[in-house]
Amino acid sequence: MKTQWKNYLQTLNAQFDDQGFVTHFEGVNFEIGQPFWSDLSHLGIIEVSGEDAQTFLQGQFTNDVRQVSSEKSQFTAWCNAKGRVLATFYLYKRENVFYLILPQDNIAAILRRLAMYVLRSKVKLREITDEVQIVGLSGDFGKKLGFSEQKNSVIYQDDTTILCLSGNTPKWIVIASTEKLQNFTQHLDKSIIPAGKPVWELLEILDGVPQITLSTADAFTPHMLNLQLIEGVNFKKGCYSGQEIVSRTQYLGKVKRRIYLAKMAGKCPKMGEILAVEGEENTAQIVNVAPHPDGFCYVLAVVSNAAVETNNVRSQDNIPLIFLDLPYVVE
Repeated sequence: MKTQWKNYLQTLNAQFDDQGFVTHFEGVNFEIGQPFWSDLSHLGIIEVSGEDAQTFLQGQFTNDVRQVSSEKSQFTAWCNAKGRVLATFYLYKRENVFYLILPQDNIAAILRRLAMYVLRSKVKLREITDEVQIVGLSGDFGKKLGFSEQKNSVIYQDDTTILCLSGNTPKWIVIASTEKLQNFTQHLDKSIIPAGKPVWELLEILDGVPQITLSTADAFTPHMLNLQLIEGVNFKKGCYSGQEIVSRTQYLGKVKRRIYLAKMAGKCPKMGEILAVEGEENTAQIVNVAPHPDGFCYVLAVVSNAAVETNNVRSQDNIPLIFLDLPYVVE
């Protein structure tokens, strides 16, 4: 996090965790449904440029990169040859350059591994996290700010990029310079409160959108993460890394484990933590986790369908998971 931005957040009474990310703003109480803006310094950006950028990415990612334009972004994933997801991210394009927004802790590994596939392609990869600032917003105020509320839409205001993610409540990612975002957040209506990283992560969880971090990379297939249900996979695009296995699962296989939304009492588990299921071994795992204002901890967890049916899944602290409905239709 840039010093200038951190100093600004501190003037708003921001409180930080051990990694330097905002946990909350002292004196500000968040309630579900309340409009807010959030610092997203836990996310970073990879830039992919060069005349072969689109062709290169088309051969790597689960979604159809050709559908990404200056007006449309997408949620997509990158798999290894065995069809296991290495990263999930938002992909957008500006002036023929592609950008991947993903958790910072996974960026170095993804950059290093992507570079192995460039070979003779005219493609340049670099991280630009330090060159911009990222904030998230949520609420029913998009039209007042001139933001599109159409899912996956992208709009530009000078050198500011705004991605609409939609969901139960419209969400946006705004990318700009530190100075612009400081000025922007200072002039927001007072009803739009500042909130910490956990609030943004909670909304992603409630929307059933998984974010793969370093702790869960290479652990799940796209179907286990429900990516085929949230437009994260395109089955008509042609070949990409892991495509044969992903397609076989779609048309011939049966998904025995997948992501579920759940809540639990007590201390929040860690991302990647293995859950206890009687009669099963290492078949349930936390993908994403965030505290909820209702006092529970909400999680996205990959669990076997059989274990959910018997309602017998517990944390390592022997706390039972209470399963909830996802906001989209599950096959």
